[in-house]
Amino acid sequence: MKIALSDILNAENKGNKIIEIFGNTDNFQNSLSAHIVNFINDFFSITTKFSMNNVKSNLKAENIISPTLLDKNPISLFEISEDDDQQMKAFKTQIHHYYLESEKIAPLATEYFGYALSCLAANLVNSGRKFLSLAIEDYLNQCSPISNALKNAKVSEAKSEIAKTSAKKGAEKRWKAKEKTKQFALELYKSGTFKNPSQGAEKLTEQIFEYGKSVGFHFSGIFQANKTIYKWFLD
Repeated sequence: MKIALSDILNAENKGNKIIEIFGNTDNFQNSLSAHIVNFINDFFSITTKFSMNNVKSNLKAENIISPTLLDKNPISLFEISEDDDQQMKAFKTQIHHYYLESEKIAPLATEYFGYALSCLAANLVNSGRKFLSLAIEDYLNQCSPISNALKNAKVSEAKSEIAKTSAKKGAEKRWKAKEKTKQFALELYKSGTFKNPSQGAEKLTEQIFEYGKSVGFHFSGIFQANKTIYKWFLD
C-alpha cells in the first residue's frame, strides 16, 4: 500500500492513478482503511517495546490520572533526552514529525493526535487507538493530497459510468433498430417469389437499406447491406 500511495502522489493525474491501480474508488478506500488500521496497530505495538517511564517522569503523579493531562502540550511529553537509546530517539522523532506536520494544515487532526499521545503516555491504549484513528481520518478528509486524489477519482469514475450507461443505451437502441430492420427484410422476402436468397437480396437491398435508415439502423453501404441481407435470408 505504501508503494501504491507513493505512485499516486507522484502521478500527474492522481485520480486516474487510483483507478489504474485499484480498479475503482471502493477498492482504494477499503485498502486505505486496512492500511490505516495496520499503521495504528504498528504504532502502538512499537510503543510496547519501549519503557515510557522517562515520559511519565515528566508529569506529576496526579496529572497522569487527571483530565488536565489533555490540557498539557502532548508533544512536550515526548522530548528527546540524552538517556534515550537510538530506537527511542527514532520513535520520538517520528511522533514529532507526525504531530508538527498535521499541526500545519489540520488543526482538528492535531488535536486528536495530541489526545492519542496523552492517552499513550497514560497507558490508555484503547482510547489512544480511537483518537489516532480520528486524527488520521480527519487529516485525510480535510487536506491531504490523497483526499483530493480520491475526489478526482470519484469524478472520473462517475463520468466513466455515465459514458458506459450512454454507450449501453446506444447499443441497445442500435440492436433494436437492427432487429426491426431484419424483421422487415424477412417479411419482404417471404412475401415475394424469389428463386433463391441471392436474388431476393439483390432485388430488395435498396428498399431494406432505406427502411433501416428510417428506424435508426445504418448499413455502412449498399454493398455491405447486400451481404448482410443475403445472410439474413439464408437463415
